Amino acid sequence: MYKNEEYWNEFYSKNINLKVPSGFSQSKYLEEFDISNCIILELGCGSGADSFYLANRGFEVIAIDGSEAAIENNKQIDSGYVKFLCRDLSDKIEVTKLFNELNEYAIQHAKKIIIYTRFFLHAIPDAVEDILLNAMTQEIKVQFFLISEFRVKEDEGLYKIYDNHYRRYVDTNVFLNKVMTHGFEIRKFEKSRGLAVYKDEDPYIARVSLSRY
Repeated sequence: MYKNEEYWNEFYSKNINLKVPSGFSQSKYLEEFDISNCIILELGCGSGADSFYLANRGFEVIAIDGSEAAIENNKQIDSGYVKFLCRDLSDKIEVTKLFNELNEYAIQHAKKIIIYTRFFLHAIPDAVEDILLNAMTQEIKVQFFLISEFRVKEDEGLYKIYDNHYRRYVDTNVFLNKVMTHGFEIRKFEKSRGLAVYKDEDPYIARVSLSRY
């Protein structure tokens, strides 16, 4: 697993009521999509707050996390609107299978795919990011979108409420160049503070919408 497994299992075992959806899930980045012909795959769903919100909006949602505690908590609350799965996203074979099955499902049901991540990319090492990008671009044969919010290198020295676990502060120039080499088109991009304020914390983050095909 990728560095944070024990931390997040303990965190979600103790914090089971984090169900307020993020501003990102309610932003312009998702409002443009036709709910009827899209399926959302959320990577790093955590407490499921965004998963439940998007499902309640009418999206079909599959939500993945590496924390068994988080997934079990979410399954206890869910009434079948979200498909919650615990998967090791650092395992190349497991990730390849995940995207292959998602591709087959999307083709069978004439769906576009939205891969959605919030505060996930900065929680994984570069090597795991590469596994995910390689697998999704190799296995998905229909039009799909990657929509993500994550901390950037400008955030490294800023105040954090939770500051006792692994983070990778993303260099957006490197990231955008990488995704373009994988065939993505940049549809939207912004980088700023003031986008994800939480209590006394105002992180420096990026938001991006990418498409392929």
